[in-house]
Amino acid sequence: MTNDVATTVRTLLEAAQLTVTDEEFEIFVTTYPDIRAAADAMYVPEVRYEEPGLNFDARWEITP
Repeated sequence: MTNDVATTVRTLLEAAQLTVTDEEFEIFVTTYPDIRAAADAMYVPEVRYEEPGLNFDARWEITP
């Protein structure tokens, strides 16, 4: 466990006003780097100014 990850997790939990057990804290510290990397991977700067796909057409057709 690196000190930076533990500090980050502790800070996030305190900001959210969450109390966790020592076991839960260790799980968060272990999984946080992977969760952070997955969240960072969702950012795609190339589509920053694109329109979001908010339109949904619920119509459907049955073709014989």
